[in-house]
Amino acid sequence: MRMSGLYLLLSVFSCLLRNGSVEVPTYWAAFEGQRYGNISEEMNGVDFSDCSMSCMKHNKSHPCHAFNFREADGSCQLIRKSKSHIVKSEGYQAYVQFLCLTDYPKIQNAQETFQGWNGAYPAPQGGQVVYKCNHPRGFTDGHEVHMATCGSMRPDTWCTTFADKKTTILCPPPRSCVSEHPKIENMSANVTYKDWDGKYPAPPGATVIFSCPARFNDGSFEHNATCSLLHDHDWDTSFQNKDVQCPPAVYPDCRLSESGKEYIGTTNVTDSGKSCLRIQWSLVFRGALLEPGPVLARELLPEPDKDG
Repeated sequence: MRMSGLYLLLSVFSCLLRNGSVEVPTYWAAFEGQRYGNISEEMNGVDFSDCSMSCMKHNKSHPCHAFNFREADGSCQLIRKSKSHIVKSEGYQAYVQFLCLTDYPKIQNAQETFQGWNGAYPAPQGGQVVYKCNHPRGFTDGHEVHMATCGSMRPDTWCTTFADKKTTILCPPPRSCVSEHPKIENMSANVTYKDWDGKYPAPPGATVIFSCPARFNDGSFEHNATCSLLHDHDWDTSFQNKDVQCPPAVYPDCRLSESGKEYIGTTNVTDSGKSCLRIQWSLVFRGALLEPGPVLARELLPEPDKDG
């Protein structure tokens, strides 16, 4: 009932203070449990009518579009800025004209145009923001356009055709991969990311690297999937949708690759019994530089005679 009385009081002021073509603004309660944050002026020990009248006073350079009032101590906060944000109420009730001081919702990557206003705050009642997505497939929810409208039912409220969720990607950037990258079944492989952080949408050229310690069933130690540079949404893979699997890691006692990363054995002699410890990890073998790593368990051929 108290709030209804305040509404009635403001309406009476609005009617009584009309003078010729000058229309006194009406203020409406908004944002229950919140208030406007960027305060221009503050007064203490006043009643509600004093607070509202102070905001109504005409000021061409800094018009008062909203105010906060706390009945407990008669604290009055005037908002003379064209744009504002919302903070915790701290016992205040916010009042505002039928317009939008708060920022309109954003759609990441979407192109914005304005209808019924020029984008400068405060946005008038009915002012619209029109969003279009330049992605080849448009918005991910199938809409061609989306809109946000400064509400006509409640003050300082943006009515949208979309759910304002930070985690929802409505408009992907052009040429990107929104869909999850291909998987490798029986996944015992290690997954690392190159040129992106693993968050979607993935930019063109973003690469997922799959490594299998015990080799994939096609004999490879590594596979990859890359967000296409040519086709939007496509992932190019080294396994081309084949049934590539990574068996559980069973580390071999024999060196299987040139680098020998998979070797965990203890052999330190060649097949003929010569010690491998006398050979450096990096050595020249008939003019070819071998990579550092365990030496193959085979006899090394002698170096060519210097005299020919």
